[in-house]
Amino acid sequence: MKNIKVITGVIATLGIFSALLLVTGILFYSAVSSDRLNFQNASALSYQQQELGGSFQTLIETRVTINRVAIRMLKNQRDPASLDAMNTLLTNAGASLNEAEKHFNNYVISESLAAEDP
Repeated sequence: MKNIKVITGVIATLGIFSALLLVTGILFYSAVSSDRLNFQNASALSYQQQELGGSFQTLIETRVTINRVAIRMLKNQRDPASLDAMNTLLTNAGASLNEAEKHFNNYVISESLAAEDP
């Protein structure tokens, strides 16, 4: 009789631990599932931030380059070397402006998230 009580206790304990294991497994799966969605959203937001930041940075570079050209024009530098340098700077400003536009277009066409304002 004593052996039956011990075996019944062991089986009851095993049943309780199995139930606890099942509950923790379900909770773990739920957490992993929601974390996967959060990581996908974080990745999309990181991409959007990178593209918008790249656009902003290249716009600032363009502004600085155009300011350099304006300063040279205010100094009335008319020698051919200065004019060539200004043309080169304006060409560089146009290229960086195109790059900023490309970054911004990538930001605009990136997937928007459900909680994001349109």
